Amino acid sequence: MSQDHDRMSPIRHRMIPYLYTMSVRATLEGRSLVEPMYYDHPTDDYAYRNRNEFLFGSEMIVAPITKKKVFCTDMGSVEVWLPKGRYVDLFTGTTYDGDRVIVMHRPANSIPVLSGAGSIIPLDNSPEVTTTNGAPIPAALEIIVTVGVDAEFILVEDDGKGEDVDHIKFCRTPIKYIQKSGQIIIGPTNNPLVEKRDWTIQLPAFPLDHVNDIKVNVGQSAVEFEIKQDNKGVTVHVKEPVSADEQITMELGTDLLMRSNDLLAKVDEFLKRAQIEHDTTFEVLTIIKANLTKAVLVSRIEATQMEPEVQSALMEFILADA
Repeated sequence: MSQDHDRMSPIRHRMIPYLYTMSVRATLEGRSLVEPMYYDHPTDDYAYRNRNEFLFGSEMIVAPITKKKVFCTDMGSVEVWLPKGRYVDLFTGTTYDGDRVIVMHRPANSIPVLSGAGSIIPLDNSPEVTTTNGAPIPAALEIIVTVGVDAEFILVEDDGKGEDVDHIKFCRTPIKYIQKSGQIIIGPTNNPLVEKRDWTIQLPAFPLDHVNDIKVNVGQSAVEFEIKQDNKGVTVHVKEPVSADEQITMELGTDLLMRSNDLLAKVDEFLKRAQIEHDTTFEVLTIIKANLTKAVLVSRIEATQMEPEVQSALMEFILADA
């Protein structure tokens, strides 16, 4: 998902498959699209502490930036509590271990949007996403899947007919991820609204040493696909549209976990935008490259002469992984 200001409206429209499914959940189960963290974690004191952080549907945690941008980092910040588990920021590809509080820093065009291991998020992947009112049933979908935990999601759609929930003939597409076997299973679709669909699977923080394990079957037949990868993860696109009555099975490899961050790359990227002296930049990079234990690394960074906000931004990456 892009984080650019001029694409925020397309992002909202891309999310309609997810938002509509969550709206049906709200109607049938009484669960709001936006809920405080303590709804899912009522016995944890930290769930009540950060009041601006919220659950966005069943698959995301959002933490709006609440501390203003500072000159030395060119970023604002927010304190984020993550429950137990493993998480990835969908905008940056940065991974975090949960059961901790981390101050996250972001530029003006981004906020932390995190999904835990075992999340599934359907997006409209039409070549040109409309920014006007209304939205056609997409013939192309992109499914975000985070590995590490079993997951299941049922995409719900309808044709716009029917005055209330009791008179709507819903279209449902089951999507499942099986952690042990590393399989993503999509479909077949019940009561399909489009005959065929173009499918793309986005795998944030996917372990790159398993890219060659990826295989895609439609029914019992192997099909062609293409893979793209960057510092955020891996994207797999099935080359030919798939009939709604067929099942897609994607093999990823067994017992997969989201990869750890490349600490040096994350720090180097941050330092390039930070307003700090050259000597301090050199000192920080020397410390990061020294292959120190985490405790020693933290103590060395704390001992440097730099602005507290710069130090805090560095600590986000250092403390992200256990």
